[in-house]
Amino acid sequence: MKKILLFAAAMLALAGCKDPNGATSSASDDITVAPENRTVGGDGGNVQVIVTSTGDWTLASKDGKAYDWVTSDKDSGVDGDIVKFVVEPNMEERKTAEFVFSCGKATAPFTIISMPGEVPTITVTSGAEVKGTYEAGRFTVAVALKNVAESELEVECSEEWVRKLIVLEGDTQNTVNVDFGYDALSELESRNAEITFKGGAANPVKVTFTQSPKPTIEPESASYSLDPATAGTLEIPVRANVEYDITYGEGSDWLTGHKKEGNVEKWNYTAFTQEGQQRTATIIFTEKNPAEGAEAIVATVSVRQSNLRYAINIAGARIASPDEWPNAEVMKVGKVFTVEMLARHNGTLNNLGYLFGIERRFLIRHGDTYPKNAWELVCARTSKESNGENREWKLQVTNPASYLPADKWFHVAVAFDGTKAVIYLNGEVVAEGELPSDFKDVDFTESYTGNGATQRLYFGWGYGNGRDWKGNIAEARIWNKALTQDEIKADGHYYSVPADSEGLIAYWKMDEGDGSTIYDATSNANHFTAQNMPNGYSWAAGATWVELDGPITVE
Repeated sequence: MKKILLFAAAMLALAGCKDPNGATSSASDDITVAPENRTVGGDGGNVQVIVTSTGDWTLASKDGKAYDWVTSDKDSGVDGDIVKFVVEPNMEERKTAEFVFSCGKATAPFTIISMPGEVPTITVTSGAEVKGTYEAGRFTVAVALKNVAESELEVECSEEWVRKLIVLEGDTQNTVNVDFGYDALSELESRNAEITFKGGAANPVKVTFTQSPKPTIEPESASYSLDPATAGTLEIPVRANVEYDITYGEGSDWLTGHKKEGNVEKWNYTAFTQEGQQRTATIIFTEKNPAEGAEAIVATVSVRQSNLRYAINIAGARIASPDEWPNAEVMKVGKVFTVEMLARHNGTLNNLGYLFGIERRFLIRHGDTYPKNAWELVCARTSKESNGENREWKLQVTNPASYLPADKWFHVAVAFDGTKAVIYLNGEVVAEGELPSDFKDVDFTESYTGNGATQRLYFGWGYGNGRDWKGNIAEARIWNKALTQDEIKADGHYYSVPADSEGLIAYWKMDEGDGSTIYDATSNANHFTAQNMPNGYSWAAGATWVELDGPITVE
């Protein structure tokens, strides 16, 4: 052992930190020691310190002070060395020795405190490890204090999601219970926080808190509707932190070639050409090894490939645009766009009813001063009427042969190319007209208060109660281009198009079959909400779904 009496060793560090090959460098000098301090009682004892450095190191007392009551077995060394300090007994007074480990220009302090009599201690009596679930909660750590006042106790949490709440008296003298709170864990992986207790001259003690995640198997969607016209690959991203098995419901054998890439499960499927038929598949994800006493997690995904669909019945109801559009800009279409949808009415139409649009801005409606099943396109102009409202431009379907048929599905499309508008019924032109010079650009996100209600984009409703659509709607789409007649009449176009089709900015299939959310199948995610029978102008979320007993067929 060597008495640490000199500070000359510190001068060696100024020469730089040497790597194992003897080269000298200061750019990457670094050194740390663990622990950084220790307290020893009056009986003395040994203290071991681990040195981590980027090269050779030296040890010296701080400011050249000499200590005759503590010695070390090394005053220099290399990365990974363990240095042993020996502290002599002390029955006189508190003593402090300060040292510096050096590697080049980098330094790490180390302090030894010698206390006469019994050394102050902090002891965690409830265990050094605590576990918690994914839900937000609380836990308590029991701590015994010896020669440390409660007022001296300090608590540090390494993570913000764990925090000290309160310190209470313990079950016995000189003990305390420290209460902690922690936040809920939404991630898939567990996380740890280190809690440090320190105070006075006592050596710090640590507790590790581990929070476990919720066992999870979450497919990205619970249902998939595949294009029947083409073969392709079904891709289902799965968010999971447990192993799972995949099984299939009856009739799922048309999904083939299963493989997994990362967190995405993939299957191949062929085109489905059987007219008026459908095929479905059920994919079942089941947890392999559930915790003892827990039920296995099960997630089910339904897959459908067919023209057969659910439809939504909006008689006495409506489908409302969002209060805040996730992607509003795409809905400001100006003078070039197409709106299309499948619809069916039950033959009991109101004198005036709305299929789609915004009151006094853009409407596809029936009735008004015409027969109930006569229909028209109504758009706003920038010029004003005497009451200050925008003038209207109308394009009417005047041929009774082209009125809206009852109790059968039909396809409606209105296409604007910047200079004219064309109305199609089942792919045939039933009206067309030149746009006026003061035609107001169409903005489907526009809303205002009128007639005591919020007027905005709706399916099946506008202005006020009593103008609802008496029937069903499905496969509604908006494009940022004028579809041609050939495009509208293309095989299968009425019933389904790829959600990523060029120019398709909104696509509400309306075949969810449950719930009140009408999902936009495009990446723009401008979802609508179905709202049920009103009470005055107070609407509640809800929908009436119609399960079709055959394919939607446009004659």
